[in-house]
Amino acid sequence: MAVAGELQGAAEQRKRDALHREVAEVVALVQSDSPLVALEGFAKLSHVTFNNLVSKEAAGQAGAVEAVVGAMERNVANGTVQEDGCHALRNVAFHCLPNLVLVREQGAIAAVLKAMETHPENEALQAEGCWALLVFCSNTDENAAVARPHVALVHKAVAAYPTNADIQSRGRFLAALLA
Repeated sequence: MAVAGELQGAAEQRKRDALHREVAEVVALVQSDSPLVALEGFAKLSHVTFNNLVSKEAAGQAGAVEAVVGAMERNVANGTVQEDGCHALRNVAFHCLPNLVLVREQGAIAAVLKAMETHPENEALQAEGCWALLVFCSNTDENAAVARPHVALVHKAVAAYPTNADIQSRGRFLAALLA
């Protein structure tokens, strides 16, 4: 019986080690100076953290939030990087309190707001931005306080895309939350 417990413990440790290696590889991709490599990293980060709290926490501890923000800052003019960066940040933060703190402390809220401000013509980015901000600010007063002075960006997105149901529902909820 003790041997079975030791084997199970060793197997769990191997899983944790593999997860940490995978997350470190993803963060390295996101940190690339190449927008295409960073985009690949965003996709892998979103995949590995989707509905997986352990992976989300490992990603936060490995510097994923800071890495995504850095990639967004290096590629401000690239709407695809901005859109996918918002998506990756949303996935990493969703239902993960430690990462909700990181998005505030490491500039992710500001990065999403900057993306929305810089690319008002990018409907998909506006949708991802509203969704990311909604995740960041729901039930997190400190995050809402950071976003609140920029609620006009949310109003602009809602006004600019009246037929986009995602922007309308999330944007209106977010605007009410930040009011």
